[in-house]
Amino acid sequence: MTNILIISEKWWPEGGGAELATYLITDMLSRHFKVTVITGSKLHKSLNGVRMFNTPLLISHSKHELWIKTTLLANESWFKKLIKNTDIVYIPGFSFPVISLAKRMGKKVIVHLHGYIPVSYTSLIPAPYEENKNSIWKFNIWLEHRRGLVNLLLAGLSSYIMPRIARTWLEQADKVLCVSNRHAKIISELAPKLKNKIAVIYNPPPKDSLMINTNEISKEHKPTIAYNISDIIKGYHIFLKVLLRSSDNTRFITFGSTIPANIKNKEKNILHYPRRLSHEEVIKIYMRSWAALSLSIVEETFGYAVLDAGLATAIPIAFKVGGISEIIEGTHAESFSVKPYDISSLLDKIEYISSMSPHQVMDIGIKIRSELLRKFDEKKIESSLIEIFNTILSE
Repeated sequence: MTNILIISEKWWPEGGGAELATYLITDMLSRHFKVTVITGSKLHKSLNGVRMFNTPLLISHSKHELWIKTTLLANESWFKKLIKNTDIVYIPGFSFPVISLAKRMGKKVIVHLHGYIPVSYTSLIPAPYEENKNSIWKFNIWLEHRRGLVNLLLAGLSSYIMPRIARTWLEQADKVLCVSNRHAKIISELAPKLKNKIAVIYNPPPKDSLMINTNEISKEHKPTIAYNISDIIKGYHIFLKVLLRSSDNTRFITFGSTIPANIKNKEKNILHYPRRLSHEEVIKIYMRSWAALSLSIVEETFGYAVLDAGLATAIPIAFKVGGISEIIEGTHAESFSVKPYDISSLLDKIEYISSMSPHQVMDIGIKIRSELLRKFDEKKIESSLIEIFNTILSE
């Protein structure tokens, strides 16, 4: 049987959308191949038939540290033995120094990108790309400045060179996977040497979202909008403006970061969970909510939050950025999307949904769920994924 070695710095439930996708894809791969995973996460969700190994050399606080550690990992005798006994090395994270070792040992390498690291120091691209393609460096410096002086200094020294180094490693890979056509387009335009290596595979829908029984969903009686408070790239600053201008008839369920003091007068309109919730808890919030906000100001490579909301029958009110536009394209959710930073249109969408009855909201939510289930068919995604792996093996 074909051996696949997966190298992932974090492992679900640690991390975010990239780690969730890696977990689901590993499950798919394990049904066709013999899979071994190396990760830095000590607490991880296991999969039947998948061997798991932990190493501190995959634990880091920056890409600088990670690339130094993975260079050391590539010189470990036990790691070389694993590479020797594998057929394909699959890298869904940033452990790119391993690529050179794998190729020297005659192994196939597939890199799965969940960000823009070959073309952006922070792995982020400001939206809309067409208007900001010449300002990516400035955007990265602005982001790192917000994260502190040390981050700013590191960015100033390496924001240009690190993406170039990443491209040099990726050019050695046999295949580079992107998670949306928009993702692939931007990478191909900014890193043309990777264009012929790129294939697009949509992220699989999460199991708990697929297993929802719509007959058991009960929407809040009052208009309720869900929003994950994280940081500025997810539109936190825009949400605050929307909140302060929204009708008192609309209630918000928020989770994540602490709510600032300057919106205390809106506290009666907010149910806030000041912590990171599990994926299952988030899905339950979406199931009771009328809608969910997605206010990202960057070109999202995919957009799990929007997919999760739609599958849980919460109407996504989303900025048209990155892969999010592809997720909602051709569904009833598309009519509730707006251009980035268009607060007036956001408020109009919220007001329109708030004017509905719970029954009307549920009716639209079920239509969106059905459309997304057809669009993101788990078996079709798995078939496309396995075809790519088998093709790489035969080349």
